[in-house]
Amino acid sequence: HCRAGMAGDACFRRVKRLLFGPFLAKPPSPPVDVVVVPRFDGFDVKWRPGVATSEYNLDRFEVEMAPTSPELLELLGESGSTMHVQFYRGVDSRCAIDRLQPTQAFALRVRCVNRAGVSCWVGADCETCAVPIGCGGAGPNGSYAWDQTPTHVEITIPCPSTLLKPRDVELSVKPKHLQIKFTGEESIGSGELYGTVLCQPGDFEWELRDSARGDSAGHRELFLSLEKDTRGGAGVSYHPEDQWERVFLKKGHAKIDRRHMRWLRDGEWRPPKDARCADEVASALPGMNFSEENQQTVKGRDGELD
Repeated sequence: HCRAGMAGDACFRRVKRLLFGPFLAKPPSPPVDVVVVPRFDGFDVKWRPGVATSEYNLDRFEVEMAPTSPELLELLGESGSTMHVQFYRGVDSRCAIDRLQPTQAFALRVRCVNRAGVSCWVGADCETCAVPIGCGGAGPNGSYAWDQTPTHVEITIPCPSTLLKPRDVELSVKPKHLQIKFTGEESIGSGELYGTVLCQPGDFEWELRDSARGDSAGHRELFLSLEKDTRGGAGVSYHPEDQWERVFLKKGHAKIDRRHMRWLRDGEWRPPKDARCADEVASALPGMNFSEENQQTVKGRDGELD
């Protein structure tokens, strides 16, 4: 009887809205707490409805976007920045926007509409993620490449041809800040870091070495290894959400889509072999292939815990 009564009340309220809505509805309040979660191919958007203005309202939401990336604006011409395209209209307070390209920026906006009027727009700037290269990515215009394990972040920077000796490198590492500069050059990498690193002597390492990239044969590169500060929180974790999504927090340094990271070493997936960590990796990254090779014989860092 209770269920029947509740269903009857809900039906009665819907009928009232349909009958009296055109006369008693009021313009809606704007949505609040708009959250945009970027992916490499789109966005997941959610929000909360604003304060109800009338029980007779039949509110719906609209989501629109306009491009702000220079490449898209150049392609679309002068009208591109004002070309808002509707991607969603409905009663749900969330939506998914798909089929976008990586590292493209947009101005997104959400509003509420009903028969009596519309709310003001609530806007948010957003950018799709980059597709990860292994577990990292690249800096603006290929200024640096980076990768990571659960315990370390590795940064590789091409060196100018005039840089010959280690003394030509100026390096400053602080818990939340990194600065790299070559003598006679502008700062190559500088800014606030995504996470916290250890910065006491012995906590980080760097070297000048011959470039391993095929297009940079005969050139040198700076390789820097930073140790993540994992002493707080849950400690060392292989879950994608616990990894860095970029090196620097500055604008122009793209986030990576951490759901598509792969623990790559020498072209193969190489998670640790100890059972506890392997179970954790399997849970975080379903479908992970486990190498049976003795990890300690694999050249280079293989994701093992230090």
